[in-house]
Amino acid sequence: MQLMLSFIHQNYLSPITLREIADTAHLSISECTRIFKKTVHMTPYEYLIKYRIKKSCELLVSSEDTITEIARSVGFNHVNHFIQSFKKDQGKTPKVFREFRRGLDKSK
Repeated sequence: MQLMLSFIHQNYLSPITLREIADTAHLSISECTRIFKKTVHMTPYEYLIKYRIKKSCELLVSSEDTITEIARSVGFNHVNHFIQSFKKDQGKTPKVFREFRRGLDKSK
């Protein structure tokens, strides 16, 4: 499991296939998926998306990059997919997330 997680963490910026994730641990695709679901309660793809969202949250707060630039910099090829995935995971759009977090930082 650690090999697969490390592979995702090191390569999330690039397109990653399920085959590549499975190959890092010398597993079949089905065994890779089974282990992910058993261990982290999500598929490898879901984990990859969640990890990219996590990284984008850091950039939304710490950088002045546009939403599109951030989406691309964390491995999303399409900004609409990024926004939909972000909203599903965080409950708000990246723009609202950024404004909210920056508002919290200013109120300290």
